[in-house]
Amino acid sequence: MKKNKHLIATCIVQKITLLLLLLAFSLPMTAQIVINTETETNEATGEVLVHFVTQNFNNILGLQFTIDWDGDAMESSSFSEDGPLDLSPFNFGHPLPDTSAILFSWIDSEVRGVSLPDGSVLFTLGFNKLSDTDSEIIFKNYPFAIEVINTNLENIGLVSFTNEIAGLQFIRGTVSVQEDNDCEATTTGIPLADWLIELKDGEGYSRRIRSGSNGGFAFATDANTTYTLTTTPPLALWEVCVATQTITTAATLEEETPLVQFNAKTSVACPFLQVDVSAPFLRRCFSNKYTVNYSNIGSALAEDAYVIIELDPTLDFESSTTPVMELGDNRLQFNLGDVTISKSGRFTFDVIVNCDESELGQTHCVEAEIFPKTDCFDRSSDWSEAELELRAECREDATLEFKIVNVGTGDMLDEQAFSIVEDMIMMYGTGSEDVFKLKSGEEFAFELPATGATYRMETEQVPHHPFHNNLGIAIEGCGENVEG
Repeated sequence: MKKNKHLIATCIVQKITLLLLLLAFSLPMTAQIVINTETETNEATGEVLVHFVTQNFNNILGLQFTIDWDGDAMESSSFSEDGPLDLSPFNFGHPLPDTSAILFSWIDSEVRGVSLPDGSVLFTLGFNKLSDTDSEIIFKNYPFAIEVINTNLENIGLVSFTNEIAGLQFIRGTVSVQEDNDCEATTTGIPLADWLIELKDGEGYSRRIRSGSNGGFAFATDANTTYTLTTTPPLALWEVCVATQTITTAATLEEETPLVQFNAKTSVACPFLQVDVSAPFLRRCFSNKYTVNYSNIGSALAEDAYVIIELDPTLDFESSTTPVMELGDNRLQFNLGDVTISKSGRFTFDVIVNCDESELGQTHCVEAEIFPKTDCFDRSSDWSEAELELRAECREDATLEFKIVNVGTGDMLDEQAFSIVEDMIMMYGTGSEDVFKLKSGEEFAFELPATGATYRMETEQVPHHPFHNNLGIAIEGCGENVEG
């Protein structure tokens, strides 16, 4: 729904440490995460800081890889484990004899799977320069093989479009809009972030990724193989000049596959802001960090933007990395200034989980809303004017209820499927009875016993809606499990 782009809430359970035995998996590669690097220099010390920034980090149980660089150009000097994965020095292996490599390994201690907003910094490595020569960071398969395991126990692999990954062929590309809005231009224009790119091979297998902050994307592929790439704009404000392109990768690793360039143009000039707020875990009585990511995925400048954060009553605000105005009632305003086309940014704030007003295991919710809100979209003539909204409620009679409500002015034209997942196992959504069709103002209700488990309902927005995206809502901690 369109308001979900401007408004988002996140609920996090206080952390309880668990023991985990790490299993090794050897499974087919079906998707991928991205790890790029962003570099800055500490002017006071001269140390080069390399931030490892992730994308597509969804439901990840564990990952490992080897990090290498030119040892004659720089030497490892420090690392910062501060970040969303709760790292420690044990996650970083010592450099190998006669090499400059560092081994990195991490696994989710709660065995739930971790999802992070695009742009999250996993960790930061510091280097001292030994010469004026620049060195690229390289991800290698030896001695730690590159492995990324998701909650389906699949090895989904790793790509990067700012760093080399040894031993793989790549399709790299960009998404951009020309300043004169001209489809015929061949030069790179303004980069467009958060555009969906889909890669398909000749057998119909597909992978998807979103363009990064520099408009770039990359797929790890086989050599001498033909693929089809298609891009989809995040909003109906854009048109793609050539939405689908076919490319054959180079026959050997010594050759370079041509760059794929998607050009776009604006159909309507309109800013559109989205916001996300998240924290990896919360510790009662301690200081905890929330990260707020925001972006303008619209086609025009958003002037005087700001974010309002509403904290759970049990969370006490401490400080933030950007100036804040306290509005009362646990509401905070962060002014962002002007946000240009495809611009994204982040800031953090710290809270303390109040010792006296919270309990271990309690869920805490934080809501973020971004302004200005805009609605300047052309409506498709095929849109029925129906609009779906999901709701969830925990009842006192030991049941929980999901609702799908048609809040639009039109009736749904066709039946539509929904699914419900308990923890990570689908319970409903595989049968012909798991469908609904609603007139304007009607609702579809679905009840479940409240067992304390985490449940999630998903469906799609109606076809041809201006924001035709997947809808989802989750509820957890409703009722009690067998352990109470």
